Amino acid sequence: MKFENTTYLLLLWLVPCIGAFYVYAYRKRKKLLSHFAHPGLLQKLMDPISSKKRFLKSLLIMLAFASFIIALAKPQWGYYYEEVIQRGADIIILLDTSDSMLAQDVPPNRITWAKRKVEDLLKLLEGDRIGLIAFSGGSFVFAPLTVDYETFRMLLDSVDTDVIPLEGTKIAEALETAIKSFDNKKGNSKVIILITDGEDYSENLDDMIAHAKKENITIHGIGIGKQEGSPIPIPDIGLKKDKEDKLVISKLNESSIKKIARETGGLYIPSSAADVDIKTIYYKAIKKMDTNEHASSKEKRIHDRFPLFIFFGILFLITEFFISEKKHARKTLAVFIPLFFMIFFSEPYSWAHLKNKVDAGNMLYESKKYKEALETYLNAQIDYPKNEALKNNIGNTYYRLNDYENALQSYTDLLGSLNKKVQEKAYYNAGNTLFKLQRFQEALDYYKRALELNPQDEEARYNFELTKKALEEMKKQNKEDQKNDQKNQDEQNKNEKNNDNQNKSQNSQDKKENSENKNEKQNKENDTKKEKNNEDQKQENSESQEKKQPSDMKDQQQADMMNQKPRDGKIPKEQAEIILNNIKEERKKLQQRWMQKKFGNKKAEVENDW
Repeated sequence: MKFENTTYLLLLWLVPCIGAFYVYAYRKRKKLLSHFAHPGLLQKLMDPISSKKRFLKSLLIMLAFASFIIALAKPQWGYYYEEVIQRGADIIILLDTSDSMLAQDVPPNRITWAKRKVEDLLKLLEGDRIGLIAFSGGSFVFAPLTVDYETFRMLLDSVDTDVIPLEGTKIAEALETAIKSFDNKKGNSKVIILITDGEDYSENLDDMIAHAKKENITIHGIGIGKQEGSPIPIPDIGLKKDKEDKLVISKLNESSIKKIARETGGLYIPSSAADVDIKTIYYKAIKKMDTNEHASSKEKRIHDRFPLFIFFGILFLITEFFISEKKHARKTLAVFIPLFFMIFFSEPYSWAHLKNKVDAGNMLYESKKYKEALETYLNAQIDYPKNEALKNNIGNTYYRLNDYENALQSYTDLLGSLNKKVQEKAYYNAGNTLFKLQRFQEALDYYKRALELNPQDEEARYNFELTKKALEEMKKQNKEDQKNDQKNQDEQNKNEKNNDNQNKSQNSQDKKENSENKNEKQNKENDTKKEKNNEDQKQENSESQEKKQPSDMKDQQQADMMNQKPRDGKIPKEQAEIILNNIKEERKKLQQRWMQKKFGNKKAEVENDW
């Protein structure tokens, strides 16, 4: 057994003091009674009083007092293992270490001022991993992503303007090194914080910005220095001068830092004397991002046993209260003691039991097992329906599950709480839920009420302004939508009128086309008739031509013979035979044509019949 607060054990010396006081009181009382009456008469008068019960009551009071003192010391014994999950964002610091960071427009100089900002960030981190990259003309990883903040702080102290020998300032190269330093894990928890005076001689800065956007990396910027600028003191040399021997004045160039932050969805904040700049970036941007699980381990824990001693202390006091000093009071004690044990042993650790259930739900919630956490919370709420912490946890779990209606119902149940902190948190959470539901006007009212309860709530104020802008944009969008709807309606009406006109013109056109089609049909019929007549005419011409010209001459000699002129008015015998043969052939052809006209394609029974 060990005690967490051993100083409370010093109070145990009061227990024997109370015992001594009771012994003294008992003897003093007995002495006074002996003066009051004779011992025999006194025994008859005090017969109902039991000295043993009186002693028992005193003993119970001393035991109860001792139990409460031991409970205050928080006794611990017995071990158990608890799984601890480290969650948070991945943050890489890009720290400018060029010569311009030696300018003294912020005391003592820019590089020291920038390192203080990183130390302010370390105080805010809760499980987030942090890395450090120094850059000037080149870049170097001083500390990879780690949760060992003490080692990181030691490495940060060693950073100065002489750690990188290359002169100049190349932000693009530093961004490339930072992007490569992240784990190849998907998620929205990758952050780069660029701390610089803004001087840049990079050539491919736009490409690196596009690369960061592709990797889903957010870049926040903190500008170090002042716009009026300051000369640059170089150790052992003096003030820095250019090639023309003119004094170099380094000024804060906010445009490049703003561009990087704006295009990657980050924030740009000029450096301030307090830690407002780094707090704004952490609480308004980094803290609201989805976190990644870095590592999980089982840690050895010791059981707290103080609830057991509190229970026994209360038990001793109640038992003492129900014990009577009279001898014949056993029945009363017998009735109250079982009742007491029924009350306590039915739920001996009722509040501890609730705490265990809530802790179990919280572990599931931190592990992003929201469905199991919700089931645990709802089971606990059955036994403790009025517990405000349970209602808040149930609302948060519904919110994580994107069940905004049920989340809003859980938060609104807490608006009537007598605790102002609980009430203010309920208004704030309900405002966040209404914002997700795009009920911006109601969200504004809830944020306003939360600010009235706690005017120092910067998150509520920030969300109030953000919701106000969203509401204005929504109103503008609604107006534009109405204008577009009106334009579309006007165009639709014009189109309907044009369609009507087109239909009318189409009908007239159809009538014209019908009449034209009829004319075309008539012309086609006429053309076909003409073509048939032409074909018949051609056929007749060909027949007549066939009659005029010999068609079956055997050779060129016969043609020559036909062309010979008769001698002495007489036709040669050979020429006469040719003529007769031609006449026979012509007669056959005429006979065949006549047979075709009369009988069609059928052949005549007697082909030589004329």
